[in-house]
Amino acid sequence: MAKENKKNIKKYKNIILYGFMCSGKTAIAKEFAKKFNLKFIDTDLIFKKKYGRISEFVKKKGFKKFREIEKKIFKKAISQKDSIISAGGGIFPGSSKNCLEIFLNPSFKTLEKRFINNKKTRPLLSRYPENRIELKELYLKRFKKYKKAEYNIKETNKNKIINLIKFYYENNKIKNRERN
Repeated sequence: MAKENKKNIKKYKNIILYGFMCSGKTAIAKEFAKKFNLKFIDTDLIFKKKYGRISEFVKKKGFKKFREIEKKIFKKAISQKDSIISAGGGIFPGSSKNCLEIFLNPSFKTLEKRFINNKKTRPLLSRYPENRIELKELYLKRFKKYKKAEYNIKETNKNKIINLIKFYYENNKIKNRERN
């Protein structure tokens, strides 16, 4: 897929999936990469390999330090080519020149169903459902930033999401935009 370049149309150098925690970024990116022979990059997995569990790191060094390192990892990831990148939940569209930016946007109700299975591995979910209102506020705050992605996918069926991403990748030229 990445090597198809008919009529000298320049394709995106990477695909980036953005979204709130439990939106499916990692699962979708991993399967997409395997299916279409792209490199799979997950900023959270890179962090975990180097620094250990995110929840433990945050307890010891705080969210601010975590976000600082997460952004550095992301910056390195987007310098790659022919990759699909699962961006951490605190990373937002707009800084990735020549990349296809997609917001995976299941409803908050759908996310809540997924929160239960992720309480132990995600610091923000450790107090769920007690902190439901706090999470909803964070979701709404981030939602405004995620919406800046070129595409917003509300679908929750993995195969349909993969087909949509493939369609967007293959049928769009790089939009002429300057981003820092």
